[in-house]
Amino acid sequence: MIPTQTIDQPLDEYKSYENKHKENVENFFKELTEKSNIDVNANRSTSDKIYKKDELINKWKNKLSKLRVGTAFNILFIVLACSLPVWTIIYLVHKGTENIEISTQTILISTALFVLSILAIVGLSVIQALVINKRIKSAEKIKNKFETEREELVDEAYRQLNPLLNIIRPGYKIKIFKNTMPILEMDRHLNIGRLRSLAQNYDFKGDTNHNQMHERIQSGTIYGNPFIISSRLLHEMGTKTYTGTLFITWTEYSYDSNGKRVAVACSETLVARVVKPFPEYWHKTYIYIGSQAAPDLYFTRNSNNINNESDSQIDKYVKKYDKILKKMMKDNPQFTALANTEFEACFGATDRNHEQQFRLLFTPLAQQNIVKLLTDKKYGYGDDMFYGKYGKLNLFQFDHLTGEVLDENVSIFRMFDYDKIKELFYKVNHEYFKTLYFAFAPYFSIPIFQQTKAIEYIYNDKKEYDLNEYEYEHQISYLPRMVFDHHDTQTQSILKTSFISNNGEDTEQVRVKSSSFKIKQRVDYVSVRGGDGHHHMVPVPWDEYIPISKETDILIKKIQNYPIDIDDYKKEISDSLSSGSMGIDTNIDDKDLFLSYGSIIKILN
Repeated sequence: MIPTQTIDQPLDEYKSYENKHKENVENFFKELTEKSNIDVNANRSTSDKIYKKDELINKWKNKLSKLRVGTAFNILFIVLACSLPVWTIIYLVHKGTENIEISTQTILISTALFVLSILAIVGLSVIQALVINKRIKSAEKIKNKFETEREELVDEAYRQLNPLLNIIRPGYKIKIFKNTMPILEMDRHLNIGRLRSLAQNYDFKGDTNHNQMHERIQSGTIYGNPFIISSRLLHEMGTKTYTGTLFITWTEYSYDSNGKRVAVACSETLVARVVKPFPEYWHKTYIYIGSQAAPDLYFTRNSNNINNESDSQIDKYVKKYDKILKKMMKDNPQFTALANTEFEACFGATDRNHEQQFRLLFTPLAQQNIVKLLTDKKYGYGDDMFYGKYGKLNLFQFDHLTGEVLDENVSIFRMFDYDKIKELFYKVNHEYFKTLYFAFAPYFSIPIFQQTKAIEYIYNDKKEYDLNEYEYEHQISYLPRMVFDHHDTQTQSILKTSFISNNGEDTEQVRVKSSSFKIKQRVDYVSVRGGDGHHHMVPVPWDEYIPISKETDILIKKIQNYPIDIDDYKKEISDSLSSGSMGIDTNIDDKDLFLSYGSIIKILN
């Protein structure tokens, strides 16, 4: 069914969609609460008791801290009291050895100090043993009692909330988002049909080289136009500078003012550096959107963070850019600037190759929408966008769009307080909605994109196909890396996959290759000339990164239901295992069997 809903002015319409999503999130969490049948008030009462215990524990921790400070001072005074008679004795002995007569007054004062010191030592020791230590022991006992009571209350709170925690499962973000914005249809998996459509109809080349791994993948359609969100772990060999030092000494001779030859001790720290290969890893997230609109148009634009400038600074920049545009038109007759200089200055796609199709894409409404998005300081992220249009393929990259946003790690909700779980649930879903909304906002800003439907969408051609490298990598990324990594691995790893066979029952055999490095410590010796006029070999320790790899064969069977739909999800898993496609001996307790986000994976070797 073709959605009739359109977003004509994404920034102006954001608040209404945000409110709608907020309502959907609240209703969804309310349904989860009702389904779990937990006693919310009982948990609130237990949580209040826990927080009161926390206050008491902190109170007694502070008391213990003060008592321990008192102990430190008391011990210091005891040490000082012990040192006084020692120094008195040393003083008297020194007088005796020097045959100096010791006066009666000195003897009396020394005796008095000695007695007072002994009394102070005894008194402070008694205070430490009978008062301070006793109070510390009592305070620790009370604190430990409160901590034990707190642990019991926390266990009780978790028992109260476990029915709810057990049904907050992956898939909740997408389920709520689809309810808010049905025009964005989300795939359960990126299948080969979606990739084939992008490749054949939109010139998508793909990117599956061995130096990157697709850790998070979300595909779907927007008004029938296919899209892929790909969050990748990328790797390349860079360099690292290592530093070593060597301390040298030598003797030089000079003459003093009297003409006497004297020796002078000299020293210097020699420094040497070596540059060696070093593996670098980083994450990037991209959105690919296919569209038949303006199929011959190519351009790129980079973010310039213009939203960080004041209105007056933006006006000044636009006026300055007007002069740049005039010079560009003079130097390049093929380039014709739009009348809207503010748009040209903010968007900056001056490398465009097709003026007619550029104007077809960026109508006055589209220009207005884009300028609002890029200069926005209130709702979105401003100008953090890279946009490359390569014919029928649109590529976006945003600073605010990361793989963490696409992740659905439900362990973050493992808390004892119902209200804090609810607060975090609202926050996580708000961030997910806001991130995706503004990631697609440039697309919404351009009316012709929403008006141009894909051919396969118009004819409702929806076929299920097998999986592919992108989805394989996405699914195995949820498994512990140690399952695939070489046992000597000491760095991050890149997992790449290759199809082996189709085993039927939606089950495919796949080979996973883990590439990583082991580290061997080395030392280079670099010749450095010292201040003594000689060359010295300075040791420079460095790490050699040696490539290693391991191949693992797996069976992967896709699961169509989301974990959040717990009953259907469990039934599908049970049916999948009983079908025998994962191995005749497979059961849910098989140590080589893993449940990923959208699949069952069995390790074969």
